[in-house]
Amino acid sequence: KKGQMKGKSNFENKKSRSREPEEVVVDARIQQQIDSIMDAHASARGPSLMDQHKSKQEKEKEDKAKQGGKSSWTWNRNKDLDKGRRVDKDALQMIMGGAGGDLKTKFQGGYG
Repeated sequence: KKGQMKGKSNFENKKSRSREPEEVVVDARIQQQIDSIMDAHASARGPSLMDQHKSKQEKEKEDKAKQGGKSSWTWNRNKDLDKGRRVDKDALQMIMGGAGGDLKTKFQGGYG
């Protein structure tokens, strides 16, 4: 028959647990040399980025605790909303004030 396998597949997706990592025995002198090389390499590199980040976060946390947990800047709606605007409100009103009347003369005034 077409489309059918002729034989039965013997594949089973199982992991074998019989393999355990073998322990390698290294001479004490060689192990000491390896350790000294690794220590020299680690000291030459300096702290990792994660260590630098953690120390920076701890320092910022301590500084914030010294200030009493409050920041020096507080947001005021009336002052701070207008502070970032770069438009002169009076000039804008003068320019846009008559726009409503002009638009009604050019376009139909009602909904239709």
